[in-house]
Amino acid sequence: MVVERETKMEDPVLEYMVSKHTTLTNDYKTPDEQSPEYCVSIAEQIFLLLTAQRKSPYIAKVHNKISDGKNLKNITPKAFNGRVKWGEHHVCCDGKLVYDPMVSAEPVRLEDYLKNAFEEEIKLDTWFMTLGDFF
Repeated sequence: MVVERETKMEDPVLEYMVSKHTTLTNDYKTPDEQSPEYCVSIAEQIFLLLTAQRKSPYIAKVHNKISDGKNLKNITPKAFNGRVKWGEHHVCCDGKLVYDPMVSAEPVRLEDYLKNAFEEEIKLDTWFMTLGDFF
């Protein structure tokens, strides 16, 4: 599931992923439980770090593939064993790799992410693709 590649801790993306992966094991809260983590902020930070490496990342919105047309149905990340549910989730992607520290401290292949990250069948929609889209 994890993409095999040389991992050097001088890589700011991997350093950030390791740091967030550790924090997110606490149900998406900081260790002091005073301020929650936000998936959009994490995805944007990874987007900026990948852009600085001259990559072409994009932010994707993850949601349940089944909807009643009005409301999103919850998605349940497997990493939290049912303790956490959301209407949607945001991740940074680059090509066929998903950078979601909730799942792994390393990028994961898109097809593996879609099958293994959530209890439900999920869908990924591109949310924005350039720096100008969020500034």
